[in-house]
Amino acid sequence: MIMKVYWTDKFVGHYPIGTCAIVVASTPEDAARMLNEKLKTAGLLLKGDRPVDAIDMQHVNTREPSVNIVKDGNY
Repeated sequence: MIMKVYWTDKFVGHYPIGTCAIVVASTPEDAARMLNEKLKTAGLLLKGDRPVDAIDMQHVNTREPSVNIVKDGNY
């Protein structure tokens, strides 16, 4: 099974600052499901919060050198 790297910043953290998560999964759907499970166990996905959706997962191209600035401090 080929794994891919995904990232998202579409969730609320403990503090009112930017968040980001990196997930290794085979599909964006799996990545979102895994992240939602982890957020729930970490107390970051509470009742009424919007769960991360597969469309929120950004694929990172690992076939060539690249840089992805996830958060640049410009909020």
